[in-house]
Amino acid sequence: MNWSFTSDNNRKVALRRGGTGKYRLTLKGEMQTYNMKVKSTVCTDFLLRMKDISTSDVVINIIVFRKEMIDCTNPAFKEMFSVTRQLEKLYDEITIRISFEGKILDIYNMDRIIENWDRLKKENVQYFDSFTDISDFFRLNDEKVKDKEFWKEVLDEQEILFLLFQLPDYTLSFNHRKGMSRYNAFHSNSILWEIETAKADEQKDDSICTSKVTGLFNPGKEWVKKAYGSMPLLKDTNLSPKFNIHGHYNFDKETGWIEDGNVYMEEIVHSEKLWHKMDYNIQMIL
Repeated sequence: MNWSFTSDNNRKVALRRGGTGKYRLTLKGEMQTYNMKVKSTVCTDFLLRMKDISTSDVVINIIVFRKEMIDCTNPAFKEMFSVTRQLEKLYDEITIRISFEGKILDIYNMDRIIENWDRLKKENVQYFDSFTDISDFFRLNDEKVKDKEFWKEVLDEQEILFLLFQLPDYTLSFNHRKGMSRYNAFHSNSILWEIETAKADEQKDDSICTSKVTGLFNPGKEWVKKAYGSMPLLKDTNLSPKFNIHGHYNFDKETGWIEDGNVYMEEIVHSEKLWHKMDYNIQMIL
């Protein structure tokens, strides 16, 4: 699709109505690391409830009722997904107050998270041919689990909040730029993305407002050294990493809810040795 952008109608869609929506998030990922190339598809179905909408924030309840890796070309990667999924069950249901720009202001169901932890920490999970204690595997303990600030950091990196609030950002008008910090794909350094949002002249229909979002990051030498310098695979390799985000959202004009969207992200460290690509599709399910 060829995009053109308005210069006069920059007012962004506002979140006007609470309620409940059912969404499906599909992630198609590709990763090259060392001599291993992995392709996978993960499907997540969740309920989103929104209430107490103010001029700057909203209370939301998210319930993930299905998350499956429906396709994967590497058994080890699939095994790691299964183990990580055990930890995610701690916060499959969250109730939080979140700003329209995606900052978590408060967590209202800490008791539910702690209750889930008390049950889960007693279980062993299978990792390949051995069993391991989940608290040791993820280096968690009772004190950390009870720390609300710890969970704010964990949830801040979750895909659902990133795609529904941090990236589309309800606080600003269309045709704006902002900075957004988020870990890189390999969790070796934090990226300060330059995000640009614009409204398209070409709209789906009169009831829908379509926006385009792009993101760029140009790292310096010190950033590259910190992120990849300790990786043996990349020793004595000249690196010029490339980072990119592009996508679009369709908003319901009357309610402000996201009807659907697509976001593509890539981190190309070396075209043959190390890269990561993620293609997200989000769809409201009636």
